[in-house]
Amino acid sequence: MVDWPALITATDTIPSRRRRAYTAGPYRASNLIGRLCNILARRAEAARLWKRGYAAFCPHMNSALMDGLISDEGFIEGDLSWLQCADVLVLSEGWRESEGAVREEAFARQLGLEVVYARDIELIPFMLQPEYEPWHVTRQEHWRTSPVDLVVIHHEGEASYADTSAATINLYHTQAKGYAGIGYHVWIRKSGLLEVGRPLWAVGAHAKNHNHRSWGVCLDGNFDLRPPEPVQLEVLQTVLRYLDLLSPTWRLAGHRELPGMQTSCPGKLFPIDWLRNQMTSQLGREVS
Repeated sequence: MVDWPALITATDTIPSRRRRAYTAGPYRASNLIGRLCNILARRAEAARLWKRGYAAFCPHMNSALMDGLISDEGFIEGDLSWLQCADVLVLSEGWRESEGAVREEAFARQLGLEVVYARDIELIPFMLQPEYEPWHVTRQEHWRTSPVDLVVIHHEGEASYADTSAATINLYHTQAKGYAGIGYHVWIRKSGLLEVGRPLWAVGAHAKNHNHRSWGVCLDGNFDLRPPEPVQLEVLQTVLRYLDLLSPTWRLAGHRELPGMQTSCPGKLFPIDWLRNQMTSQLGREVS
């Protein structure tokens, strides 16, 4: 039996931070007015990200009108240094026409960052990033080598009424199960708070024989005993819309629906068919 009060006490002081978003797009133009327009366009995108709850870094504002101070290559190298600190890269319209943005996009994918487009900023969900090491392995050991074509929905499964955090689950998975870290990629608390688990670039530990091709999303609660909170279902749909930006070919499965799984997860009261219908309507494609 898991000693949840002890685990919660051990993790309730772990701080969280805003996720970091880096904006990338054209800077150069044929004249000063054109450069100013590009700078202000990136500034506006950064402002939208701040309003979404992200800590936005806008390299266009960081080195605005410093042309000639150092070489272009020097600026790009400096920007790539900042990009290593980010969680998400946001690409602006026309990014392919910018040498710097093209290099930033390639480097972000090499790092395994989430890459989205500025037109979709309002679809990027607000997620807290717990300040713990969610696993203790190198990227090479857990790097995903297969494309994602499956999103697996889980419930936490305990009868506790506590609003359990991702940090608590991370501690349970490492200490009780011997995992390298939290097995789920996304954690949705009873309050609706959305927290980052294992990075999306990493293979999870949530669905045996399917981890290499899936993302795991877990909702706090035991849905054999009571249904999920309405706010959890609302947040879950936001998460799925975001994942569709990153990999628009996935299908949806409850944990128990996968071959060989001897579990009731995500619970008999979880509305999996309702969720499929909702996402089919919202995404404009059949979600099976």
